[in-house]
Amino acid sequence: MVEQRVAMVTGANKGIGFAVAGGRLRQGIVVYLGARDTARGDQAAAELAEVGPVRSVFLDVTDAESIAAAADRIETDEGVLDILVNNAGILVQPLHPPSQTPVQDVRQTYETNVFGVIAVTNGLLPLLRKSRAARIVNLTSDLGSVAKAADDPNFPQLLAYNSSKAALNAVTVTYAKRAARPEHPRQRRIAWLCRH
Repeated sequence: MVEQRVAMVTGANKGIGFAVAGGRLRQGIVVYLGARDTARGDQAAAELAEVGPVRSVFLDVTDAESIAAAADRIETDEGVLDILVNNAGILVQPLHPPSQTPVQDVRQTYETNVFGVIAVTNGLLPLLRKSRAARIVNLTSDLGSVAKAADDPNFPQLLAYNSSKAALNAVTVTYAKRAARPEHPRQRRIAWLCRH
């Protein structure tokens, strides 16, 4: 008997997250479709319901209570999580040159693109560690490449977004190094991936 795998995709009611959720469903994976807008999450889940087993779940990556509630639901329903896709991200508008970018825009961007990923990952790690082969995928961007930003004179200078994705790359590497040598001998190793 093939063991049913379970995935959580954040920011999955539209765009890349919606496509990722659909792709996992077509692989026969149970998908928890995370969305901070419940109505849009429910609508997206309804659209994907014919593809496979999808469950809409309220998840605001900047809200600790919603993260805990999502983890509790997966724990109750499934008892394990095999795949976490940290897709939720924002690009605050309007865009400004770096010297005119409000600090609040940078803070708001980091709350979702960096701190949100850390909070969701930490909140779901206990469930991921129960998996035989857990995977965590963080959606980043070429705009987070410090090397490209330094070498390309035409590189978009988006202070908040670019630096948040560069920070996310560093966060991913840091977690990956730790996951390769678990803190407890019985903890399973977790594979980390960065996707552009």
